[in-house]
Amino acid sequence: MMAIIICGGLLLGFWGMAALMHVLCKHSMAKIEERKAACVTVTTATVQEIKEVRTRNVDEYNYSWYPIYQYYVNGEMIVQQSEFGSGQDTFQQGQQVTLYYNPDNPKEIFVPEEEPEAAAKIFNIMYVLFTICGFLIVITFVVLLIMGMV
Repeated sequence: MMAIIICGGLLLGFWGMAALMHVLCKHSMAKIEERKAACVTVTTATVQEIKEVRTRNVDEYNYSWYPIYQYYVNGEMIVQQSEFGSGQDTFQQGQQVTLYYNPDNPKEIFVPEEEPEAAAKIFNIMYVLFTICGFLIVITFVVLLIMGMV
């Protein structure tokens, strides 16, 4: 009886995490697609600065780097920080990038070089791994049941 409770708890945990990862993946991709659909006007932007953001994760710090872009819309200079953090060496100050902006809201931007789909891909990989782990628990439980060990 205890084995059933343990296996059931593990199964719920892994499949619950799988469901969460699936929802995060779908939400991330929907947000990115929405941004792509709105940001249809292309321009060239310059990486003006790269802002380092430090966040604490229990007993250590994690760093993300957010490029700040400078670009022109109808002769007006716009400076806009990216919403997507990246690795330290992804962008360099002074680098030219292709930037898409929303003509109705020029501060809403999409920069393909940021590869915002990467986070959604990670969520999708985790979804698959948690789902597989759940199935392995089911298979293990059935084998143990057949062998009379449960």
